[in-house]
Amino acid sequence: RLTQSLVYHGKVEEANTYLTFIVKNHPTNAFSYAVEGVVQKGNKNYQLAIRALEKAISIDPKRPEYHLDLVDCHHILKDFNNTISTARRALKAFPGYKRAQELENYIRAASEEQKREEADTQFVPISQSTSQSGPDGSNPPQGSMY
Repeated sequence: RLTQSLVYHGKVEEANTYLTFIVKNHPTNAFSYAVEGVVQKGNKNYQLAIRALEKAISIDPKRPEYHLDLVDCHHILKDFNNTISTARRALKAFPGYKRAQELENYIRAASEEQKREEADTQFVPISQSTSQSGPDGSNPPQGSMY
């Protein structure tokens, strides 16, 4: 609660110092890592958030909210494969989770975004070296807009 209060009041550096102290002195406390993950996510340090959340999950894998925060970080980074696989693992591990719809929404959104990105990479612009005919059937001069 202290960390959340510090962050809420804009004292992010103090919160980070406190979290570092807690994690260092209580390395098996999953909640400390989870809070660190949320703080790092709030600071847009998504890779650090992912690392902290993965550590929290490795210590206490039975907390679905840790998984949801991890899914959110992957999605923000547009890491759609990890977004989908992490969300599916969480849904399988927590079938009655009250926020399961959020996980399903992440899967749907990431799948759609992944398909759009794949479609975008398949688009190949016409090379400038390709010869095209002008409106009158002649080849346009070099430097033409055709």
